[in-house]
Amino acid sequence: MEKKSFIGYLKITLLVIYVLSLGLFIWKGNFLGISMGIFGIATVIILGYINKRMPNLVDRNLFVVLNLFVFFASLLGSSFNFYDIPHYDDFLHVWSGFIAVAAGFSILRALNPTTKFTPLFTIVFLIMFSLGVGATWEIVEFFMDTFAHTNMQVGGLLDTMIDMVDGLVGTIAMVIILWIKKDIRS
Repeated sequence: MEKKSFIGYLKITLLVIYVLSLGLFIWKGNFLGISMGIFGIATVIILGYINKRMPNLVDRNLFVVLNLFVFFASLLGSSFNFYDIPHYDDFLHVWSGFIAVAAGFSILRALNPTTKFTPLFTIVFLIMFSLGVGATWEIVEFFMDTFAHTNMQVGGLLDTMIDMVDGLVGTIAMVIILWIKKDIRS
């Protein structure tokens, strides 16, 4: 009998949590919670399928960080009101740095599977890619606040800059993790 992989355990754990949460939200009539539960289940299934069929596009790192981000942001943040916890948004922006680096690394390898990039190029690319993703998200928040009258940038410019610094911290941490794992150096 084959040992279950980390991804397999993560899938099962997240699906159980989402299904139990979905039951709770249905019982309470919480439409936002129901939609976030369904979104979480769909995310686990879709990313699991892509990871299995196209591991160069959604590798193990990207599968893990994306699923955990959806869990932290959608289920815990939106449905269980974790955004009310001080600095929870900062935690998610740090985590978004992990996601952007994992996504950039997957894209780099998927588009150039036979090319060996130098570690310096890879590091610079990943940092620039991640900062670009973070800046794009802050632009989206600005336009949502301006045209849809949301309140995503609660603290204005200060909130934007703190979010971008948080993303940079996550970016640097993920680059270091990839370096330690020798993913960048190989």
